Amino acid sequence: MFYSKRVVLSVCALMGFALSVHAEEPVSIDGKELYNTVGCWSCHGFNGQGAMSRGIASGPHINARVLPAAAFLRQLRAPMGVMPPYSADVLTDSQVAAIYNYLRSLPAPRETKDIPLLKEP
Repeated sequence: MFYSKRVVLSVCALMGFALSVHAEEPVSIDGKELYNTVGCWSCHGFNGQGAMSRGIASGPHINARVLPAAAFLRQLRAPMGVMPPYSADVLTDSQVAAIYNYLRSLPAPRETKDIPLLKEP
């Protein structure tokens, strides 16, 4: 079959556009949405406070004591303990950075001494 030069160029241009659209990261990545979508909340709670399952901690508290960015990425890629690995195919480095920034934006939990009900009389 013979295709005109114009058709071939048009198809190539469309394919290039389609590939570029899929290759780019979203302009704005919502770390909270990613945190909830990929299931971080199921072990670490919705606010990174840690979670309990049948009286057993299923994920550590990561709200106030987030690791440095490089250690956070390393823990996600090759985790210690029972946490599943999150490869770059699952979460890109940009998405990991968005989750990290979301966790850093959360307020630190209150100290026990600052909770009136828990103060000794």
